[in-house]
Amino acid sequence: EKPAPEDTVKVHYTGWTTDGKMFDSSVKRGKPTEFPLNGVIKGWTEGVGLMTVGEKRRFWIPGNLAYGETPRRPGAPAGTLVFDVELIEIKKAPSPEEMAKLFAEFEKALKEASDSVCNCESMECAQPAMMKLRGIRPPGRPSPEQMQKLQPYMQKIQECMMKIRKPAAAAPAPPAGKPAEPAKPAAPAEKK
Repeated sequence: EKPAPEDTVKVHYTGWTTDGKMFDSSVKRGKPTEFPLNGVIKGWTEGVGLMTVGEKRRFWIPGNLAYGETPRRPGAPAGTLVFDVELIEIKKAPSPEEMAKLFAEFEKALKEASDSVCNCESMECAQPAMMKLRGIRPPGRPSPEQMQKLQPYMQKIQECMMKIRKPAAAAPAPPAGKPAEPAKPAAPAEKK
């Protein structure tokens, strides 16, 4: 069985530039890496998509299927890259029906978090609600339509957090059209 682009794969890999310089290695870190197959460079999506579990391959990926000749991402290697890849596991993506259900659960959790944050008047209250957000992730990569549905909740959280973080003013501003009252002079010090 081969992974589909939507599936999550678990791999061990080592990557080199064509001059033999190693730039990344899960093998060296001692821990395999997992990622959605369609969330990496095109050469990986194509190459790993042809593999079966337990298989090891060496990929020679041209720059146009990797990070390019002049990568936009800081620190990314340029040009043709060489990878040794071992496919360890395939986690099948949920069906479209399951994805819709998972997205609805995520949207509900995000709405609840935004309501919780916006009911707060202090960081002490907002902090636990924000920590709950750390534990929830959208299923897969949200579509533009799904992002449009999530945007109001994310905007609401941002606006409410800005209000909570805004330092209280020392004194309210005078009403429009009225000059501020001059400060009262200090009482003269008594002579001894």
